[in-house]
Amino acid sequence: MVASRLTLLVVNVVGSILGVAILLGVAYGLNQLAGNPACASLSFFCPAIPGAAELAPHVPEYVTIAGLKPAPDGTAVLRSGKVVALDVAGSRHDDRLQRALPAGLRAGRPEEVGTIVWVKWWEENVGYYEDYMKRGEAYQGHCTVTVIDKASALILDKRIFDAAPPPATTTKLTEHTKGDVDEVVAYLKMLSAR
Repeated sequence: MVASRLTLLVVNVVGSILGVAILLGVAYGLNQLAGNPACASLSFFCPAIPGAAELAPHVPEYVTIAGLKPAPDGTAVLRSGKVVALDVAGSRHDDRLQRALPAGLRAGRPEEVGTIVWVKWWEENVGYYEDYMKRGEAYQGHCTVTVIDKASALILDKRIFDAAPPPATTTKLTEHTKGDVDEVVAYLKMLSAR
């Protein structure tokens, strides 16, 4: 009787520990998805982007800028104010980039926004994997970044950042490489402030 109660107690303790470990693993995994739109519905696990609530009402004006035109040739790409990064296709903050921006660069209030960065993360099929038959596809990630001066409504720069190509061989069915958000942040930090 005592042995069976002890066994039951051990099973309950081990089960509780495993349950907590699984929840922590899920929370960690969800935090890794912070740049994923799915994270928006799971905000309990994804810390809020500083200033996102204050900037949210202004997102429509940041993605549909009246009179937007390319800057004349030779115009210096200078950052004015702080940066707001937007997923222009989804008309919302680009969580992945906005979170990665250092506090000194990331806008937290509408009056701080001087530079608008439109971001489009995308991938292209660059091949497939085969042994004796086709078994999976290889996708390379890219990120198109458009830098806009808010005050003048000028497109200052547009460039594409390429992820590393997928590996030549794999044991997986499909491979996807993702654009490096740190590379985009380094580029934005490099822009001289006006």
